[in-house]
Formats: sequence, C-alpha cells, structure tokens
Amino acid sequence: MTDMDFSNLIDEFQTHLIKQGKQKSTVESYVRDAKGFLNFTTKVNLAINAIEPQTLVSYQAFLQKSGKINSIRRTLIGVRQFFRFYAKKNKLKSNPLEEVPIPSRSEQLHPVLKTDEVSKILGFTETGPCLVKSWRDGSIIALLAYEGIKVSELIELTWSDFILNKELGSLRVVGNRARIIQLRPDTARRIHTYQKHLLAHFPKNLYTHLHTYMFIAYKGRDLSKPEPQITRHGLKFMIYDLGNSINKPKINSEMLRHHAIGYHLLLGRTPEEIMQHFGLKRAGNIGKHAQLIQQKLPIFCP
Repeated sequence: MTDMDFSNLIDEFQTHLIKQGKQKSTVESYVRDAKGFLNFTTKVNLAINAIEPQTLVSYQAFLQKSGKINSIRRTLIGVRQFFRFYAKKNKLKSNPLEEVPIPSRSEQLHPVLKTDEVSKILGFTETGPCLVKSWRDGSIIALLAYEGIKVSELIELTWSDFILNKELGSLRVVGNRARIIQLRPDTARRIHTYQKHLLAHFPKNLYTHLHTYMFIAYKGRDLSKPEPQITRHGLKFMIYDLGNSINKPKINSEMLRHHAIGYHLLLGRTPEEIMQHFGLKRAGNIGKHAQLIQQKLPIFCP
C-alpha cells in the first residue's frame, strides 16, 4: 500500500470516527495512533494485509522504549480501533489484533505537585509582560490544578460557558461528562481578569474571531499572532514553560489534575462529589490520594 493509499485510509478512518459521534480530541488521538502504527509497519517493510498478532506485540515493545504504561495502553487502544475499521471495511474474516491483550491500566499515581509550587506558577503568571497571555495562563493553571478540568474540555470552553454573579463564578463544561461546576473564587477572579484584559487589548468590534473560545493561542515568539483557540499541543508546551519558570521541569496536565484531586479531598469533599465535579466515570486514584493525605505526606502540604 502506498503513502497515498495510507493517507486515503486515514481520512476514511477519521470520517468513520466523526460519524460515530466521537469527541474531537478522541478523533485526533485515534488518527494519530493509526498514523504512528502505519509508519511503524512501513519502517519494518510489513504490508498491512500481512499484519498478525505478533505485529502489535512488536509495536508495543517499540513504544515501551520511550512511553509510559498508560500512554502505551491508550495508543494500542487507538490502533485496535483503527484495525477494527480496516477489517470491517475490507470484510476480513478475523481481526488479528483482537487476539492481543491490551496492557492493564497502571494505578500508580503521577508525581504530585505541592500546593506551594502551584502557587508559585500562579504568581509567575501575574507578572508577565503580555497581560492577556499572563492572565490566560493563570486561568488555565487554576482550572487544571484546582477545578480538575480535562485538557479536552478546557480547549473547547467558550465565553458563554462562564457565568459570573458578583464574586461567585460557575462554568458549564460540555462533552460526554457535561456538567456545571462552582468555581473557587480565585479561579473565577482570574478568568474574569483575563476576560477584561482580552477585551481591552482585542476589542470585539475589531477582533470578533478571538471572542468565541475562552482561551486564545499565540503564534510567534513576539506574541504578535493571536489565534482563536489554543490547541492541546500549545497547551502542553505552555505548561512546560511555566514549570521551567519555577525550576520544576516536565510538569504536565495530569500532574495538575491530580493536584486538584488532593486539594478537593483536603476540603473534605467525598469521592462522589469529586467525581461529579471532575466528570469522572470511575473513582480511579481518589482512594490513593486519600491514603497519602491520611499519611500526611508533604506533597499535599497546603
């Protein structure tokens, strides 16, 4: 199969996922997983119709050189989804990848940030030269580290989702786990301050396209090219940069989300309340966080 055939196949797979009603982030993830797998088969000179169970095992070993268990697990699930589509499209009698078990989810906690480290990041975001970007960054960190918003949910937030009533703020989160959450006052304050700077710097009548999605993006080192919506990729590197600013490299959104779980537990919230606030389907690591708090480990020092 040629590169052009692969490209057409990927496009058909993407269309198939969209018709199934998959979330935008899920479609992007599965398509990325399929491309990675097809690139791998090309490098090892393996035709797609010659794929067998051992192929997925070999690919898993290849991923383990640089990936983490849960990341590899998600990738293999994406590959399996792709091959289910391919098998159905080509009316294959069997799907060889279904024979390979997917690795179990690791329940090991991500490294958790201390609350004072999150505070340092938030303090840093209030001192940047570009007020729109600075308060945007602070609002994003507050939503991830204290409200437990998922990245896929955050990048789709619009200004119509934010409701401010005096000092109280709430947020409508859309998606598979749609919900309305009450924001802590500091989070609401940061979003409102960001909104005021955005309106002042980019008036609606001149920059209409920048006032739909809540979090705009910047392209270029000089921040001269604002874009309507931040991307997952852009958000990832924004968090990296903020971590480096306080000498805490390799911070990611999962670490911030786990900090949020610990924070809500310290507030006395029940696992059920946390699941509702975070849009969780399973208790996951909430119990482990509770154990760490009971042991009074320093990662959760307020």
